Amino acid sequence: MRLIRNKIKSIPDGIKKFGVKAFILFIAWKLLYQSILIPIQQPDKWLTETTSLLTSIFLSNSRNDGVYSVIHYPSEQLSQYSIISKSIILRNNKKVIGISNACDALELIILYTAFLFCFPLKIKRVLCFSLIGIFVIFVCNLLRCIFISSINLSGHLQLADMAHHYLFKLIMYLLIFFGWVWYCKDINIEKI
Repeated sequence: MRLIRNKIKSIPDGIKKFGVKAFILFIAWKLLYQSILIPIQQPDKWLTETTSLLTSIFLSNSRNDGVYSVIHYPSEQLSQYSIISKSIILRNNKKVIGISNACDALELIILYTAFLFCFPLKIKRVLCFSLIGIFVIFVCNLLRCIFISSINLSGHLQLADMAHHYLFKLIMYLLIFFGWVWYCKDINIEKI
């Protein structure tokens, strides 16, 4: 037990403060999301519908191979704490890609911005990096959906599955990591 106390005491105060803030933000986010945002289906429904609509518009304008449309399915309640919004993009009434809550990048946006708020920096810097990061994550997620749609349309379903489950996760997490590194570039951890 003494060994554990000594190890905890050896952790710099800045790291301890960061850990406590991260834990509090995590609990606050989960409570907010589960108790308020899931029941009103926001922002998941908006993000899912917007991503699918913009993907469809891009495909329609960049490809000359048919008519693209979007179907927004009514939200489905899977449990008390889980409501799924889903949109399907069609080309000539055949499914190209499905986009649901899990594909809307909300969790990535929250992960990215929560990290920024754990450091006591000037609010202008936090807000600037948050807004730019949210925009970049949204655009990259949109490009991900467009790219997976293009792979699906080319008939390479195994490649689309690999890109969806591995390649794009790696790209998105690296993007977020480099955003954090850039944000923390001039931070002295001892002064936190």
